[in-house]
Amino acid sequence: MSRSRWLLLIALFVASAVLSACGNKSTYESSAVDPIQQAAKNASSPKGYTSFTFDDMYVNPSSTDLSPKIQELSGQQVQMNGFMAPPLTPELEFFVLTRYMMEQCPFCNAVMNWPRDIVVIYLPEGQPMEATDHPLFVKGRLDVGPYKDELTGFVSLVRIYADKVEELE
Repeated sequence: MSRSRWLLLIALFVASAVLSACGNKSTYESSAVDPIQQAAKNASSPKGYTSFTFDDMYVNPSSTDLSPKIQELSGQQVQMNGFMAPPLTPELEFFVLTRYMMEQCPFCNAVMNWPRDIVVIYLPEGQPMEATDHPLFVKGRLDVGPYKDELTGFVSLVRIYADKVEELE
């Protein structure tokens, strides 16, 4: 399958997951200890960046309405922690940040669903990175609202244009 078809497939799956009214807890939310919170303790807190979490995204856990906090932060510098969803290519210019580590690519397994709280991370130009299963610390400008990437056709609701992505231990 051509790269453009894969990218279109990715965009369709992500758009449907983000815009759907799925209020069910995913299997990724079953962990008693939040690995992101533990990893965040080791990350430095840069000045001028507002901390932002997956819990800040929606009005409540079963809602698809974006919270006032995320809407107010749009256009501002934020910092956030999460995991990279398994990508289709080994070297990336953007990736999907999720709350919990995903063992399989949802595009490769038809019975698997995307978690509803995801953030697209656009890497700084000329600074691609390789896929990782380590927790990540991201800082950059938050952008909120439906957006279709002209180059890839990828549709997103929440994005961070990263200044820096740091792998945490």
